[in-house]
Amino acid sequence: MKLALSAFFFIASVLMQEQAGKHFNFRNTAVFSKDFSEVARYGDFWLVLFGHRRIAADIVFIQTLQYYGSIHKEEISAGAKAEPGEGFGTGLVRYDKLFSYALRSVRLDRNFEYAVTFTAAALAWVQKRENEAIALLTDAIDYWEAQKLDTPVFYQSSLYLSAIAVTKEKGIAEATEYMEKVITYPDCPDMVKNILGEIYFRA
Repeated sequence: MKLALSAFFFIASVLMQEQAGKHFNFRNTAVFSKDFSEVARYGDFWLVLFGHRRIAADIVFIQTLQYYGSIHKEEISAGAKAEPGEGFGTGLVRYDKLFSYALRSVRLDRNFEYAVTFTAAALAWVQKRENEAIALLTDAIDYWEAQKLDTPVFYQSSLYLSAIAVTKEKGIAEATEYMEKVITYPDCPDMVKNILGEIYFRA
């Protein structure tokens, strides 16, 4: 009986998610797709199938913050000396897995723009890995453009993309025009505000 009920709820969950994706704006990466299988782990798969996609993405983003806020001795940049508490936001630690953590979180929940903007800012302006930041942003933006919705979404991601592209070509000081627009959003990461403040301080 329990097995039959589990099977029923499993099938119902899959069908409901498929129908929801056709009628609502909170569309998401299909479970049985290349984009999903490239990043998802076993636990993610089951959480999503049982209707807990947002929880799955939140868990991964929390893991991202824990990873980015910790010292990893094997990832300390050559010649740098990082003490406990000196990892996050200093650029002393490489955080090689930061991009993969972020991409996993974003593809689990395509509506999770804060995960995109926070990690893109960290990659571009702290870790100095603009190409990975651009790849993360374009992955999110391209997905939503492909949905051809009546109302555009992910305004902030487009601003970040512009700012990071300018940073890469001309330097961070030239990107302040876009960053000033970004900080007007209530959910703008404090890290970005601090980076902009540092630019003003040095000017």
